Amino acid sequence: MMTDKDIKKSRAVITGLIQKGAIVKPESGFAEFFLSKSESSLQTCSALIKLSKSSEAKKLLNLPQAYESYMWAINTGYYSMFYAATALLAAYNHKIKTDYGIHALTCHALVYYFLDCDKKLTKHILEQYSIAERESSELLRTAEEEARNSIESVRLEMGKRRDFTYEMGMIAIKSKAETSEKRAREFLTLVKELMLKKS
Repeated sequence: MMTDKDIKKSRAVITGLIQKGAIVKPESGFAEFFLSKSESSLQTCSALIKLSKSSEAKKLLNLPQAYESYMWAINTGYYSMFYAATALLAAYNHKIKTDYGIHALTCHALVYYFLDCDKKLTKHILEQYSIAERESSELLRTAEEEARNSIESVRLEMGKRRDFTYEMGMIAIKSKAETSEKRAREFLTLVKELMLKKS
């Protein structure tokens, strides 16, 4: 849940960036470019979920029936939200001029400009954005750790326990992928509405 403390932290981070000159006016077409990337990412998220569920699509693409891409759906769902947030900030003449920590800074900028300053976004919407960012980061870290540990895991975890854990993990990740798609779709719709009002 987003607290007053979280809002104050975002205010401090963004006002600090403003003082350093790291919040600048975006170039012409910047908002439209990122809005397009958001839409494309959402389409990719939806396609990956459909592909993961469709035996026929897997057959047409010559993929094994066990193929799934839910982790990538979660990441593309988050990126749809991130690109939409970048487009929204640009539509209101804000561009963060840094590559380091851009995801966390974008979240702080949304909180500062669209909740703290003028209440265009609700706490709930910003919490959903924050959750999506956190889940995407956690999945990438988890995948990296699993890759490092996979040889040892295979050697030590043969049998039913591993199969059961994998099966339960697949159910959870499928649900997260579907939630990511829903969040991204709702966020992109809201961003488009706010950008239309700005025009």
